[in-house]
Amino acid sequence: MVVGWASLFCELIWVMISDKIGRKPALVLIYLLHAVSFSLFALWPEPAGLGFVTLFFGIGQAVGPSVAGAIADATGSLAPALLLAGGVSLLGAVGAMFLRPIGGRAPGRM
Repeated sequence: MVVGWASLFCELIWVMISDKIGRKPALVLIYLLHAVSFSLFALWPEPAGLGFVTLFFGIGQAVGPSVAGAIADATGSLAPALLLAGGVSLLGAVGAMFLRPIGGRAPGRM
């Protein structure tokens, strides 16, 4: 959940960072953070749906730039692509509300 909330602000943060230090150094930092994150999952394993999440994350990472570029080319703006990303993220949040915790209790019940 913390990662989800933090990711809401990441785009703005990374845009500001890349404006200050440049696109290439910002990408290097992003990939280094990814390396640390993946390594932490490897070194500190938890029984979770990491594989399932990683599958869809990878699909989104592979398809997203092409779709966003096509939308930007068609509309002349990145705004519709960013709105699509926001909508898909909202769908993910709504879908996550229906996930059952380990142990099978119904969503929203303690």
